[in-house]
Order: sequence, then structure tokens, then C-alpha cells
Amino acid sequence: MTCLFILLYVTENGIYNVTTLCQVVKKGGDDYLKRINTFLEANFEKVVFNFQNLFGGNKQLGDQVNMFLNENWEYLLGDYGPGIAELLRAHLARGFDAFADQVPIKDFFIID
Repeated sequence: MTCLFILLYVTENGIYNVTTLCQVVKKGGDDYLKRINTFLEANFEKVVFNFQNLFGGNKQLGDQVNMFLNENWEYLLGDYGPGIAELLRAHLARGFDAFADQVPIKDFFIID
């Protein structure tokens, strides 16, 4: 049996659609989820950089770098956005794996 979990996470800074494809596996008499793959779609409305202590703590140079990055975030996101999204996807997948490995499906949701 396979299942599909879809998580839509919305913040004021963008929309992230996380989809996890899972397989149900038996372990110790209970059903658990084993992740097959996780997909992430991220749409950033704005990225804000605030690096601290740049150039040995030179505040003037650090502020100029942050200002440049914040004014050009769209160009930077075009270059680095896919890598950032992949890191986020991998982090979410590891978290899901750790949870799903320890919690049987019957305990995922508490229903009164």
C-alpha cells in the first residue's frame, strides 16, 4: 500500500508545498510509514539577509553588503534558490523519517 501526504505551509513570506510519497510497512505488528520521496515547491515573495559580524565586525562594510544583498535578492534567489530549496527539502525529509520511524500510523492523529 502506498500513501501520499501533502503539506501546504503558508507564511507571510511565501508559499511552500511539501509532498511526501510513502509506503506502509509492518514493524512489530504495527503499520508505519516509510518515505519513498519528498518534493518541495517554494515560491518566495521576498528574501531578507541580515548577516552579522562581516569583515571582522566592520559595521559599515557589513551594512553595505546586507543592503546590496537585500536589494538584489531576486537575482541571488535565481542562482541559489534551488540549492536552498533542496536543503529545506532534505531537512524536512529527515524530520519526517525520524518521526515516522518511531510513531505508528495509528498514533499519527488523535481522534476522540
